[in-house]
Parts: sequence; C-alpha cells; structure tokens
Amino acid sequence: MCQGADGDMGSMGGAAMDDYGPAPSGSGAADMMSIITMHKLMGLLMTGGEHGCARVVRAACMIGDAIEQEVVRIHKFLKKTKRQKVKETKQEGGESDGNDQEQEELRKVVNNLIKKQKLRAVRQLVKGQDDSKPWGTDATAKVGSRLIELLLLTAYIQPHKRKTP
Repeated sequence: MCQGADGDMGSMGGAAMDDYGPAPSGSGAADMMSIITMHKLMGLLMTGGEHGCARVVRAACMIGDAIEQEVVRIHKFLKKTKRQKVKETKQEGGESDGNDQEQEELRKVVNNLIKKQKLRAVRQLVKGQDDSKPWGTDATAKVGSRLIELLLLTAYIQPHKRKTP
C-alpha cells in the first residue's frame, strides 16, 4: 500500500486524480491510507455476519468515504489553519483579529478530539468549516477499490503453524 508497492502511486495524483478527487500528497498520506484501508476491512470482516466475508462494493465505498474524511477534509483543514498561523508570524506588525483566534481555538479543539479518537465530533466540526464539494459515490468507490486492489497486491498471508505433539 506504500508508494513502493505501486510503482506509480503518483497515478493517484495528477491528471488521473481528476476522476477520483483531490490527491493527498506525501508518504504520510500513503501510510495513513493503507492503515485506514486495513482498519475498515478488518472492521467489516469482524462485524459481518457472513462467516468472515465482506461485500466488495460496500467495503470500497466505506474505505473511499473514510479516505475523503480523514486525509482530504481533516488534514486540509489543519494545513489551512496552520498556514494562517505562519502568515501571522511573518507580518509581525499586524494585529490578529477575532477570526484568527477562533480558527486557532478550533484547531486546538480538533487536535484534542483527534488525540481522544472522537472522529465523529471532528467530522462535524470540520464539515462546517470545509468549502470543498463531496466526492460522490462513484469517486469514493473508485478510490476504495483501488486501495483494496493495492492491498491485495501487497498482502502476504502466512500459513498456520502446525502444532507438534
């Protein structure tokens, strides 16, 4: 699932990403996407009532939605508020208005909720601040199916160890 697993992980960025949505960048995003993919698949397999099976379309949509929420919206919000803080320090002479203080407080609240793993509350806070359009079902399914494909290509299944008497 890492960049090395798919020699052209950059194919999710650039012109091809127009089909999928905005591209997350950096190796941290690739690691995060792989963890989200494995976490969502394990959750589906453990809660599914079909003897450890999961429907691929449902899994792809759930993974794509989780990627959109976590990688794109939340981290975009955190980067946007961080950039404003950097711009403030460069101006040095200017006074910060109430909006900047509100953004800083909201950023602290979001970071604390992330540390406490209260992602539902984080999504609600960020959704109010986010001006980007949702990806849509087809784009989330495409992203999720591509990540499942990468997981299957790089997966290594260890055989059970035999118990010796």
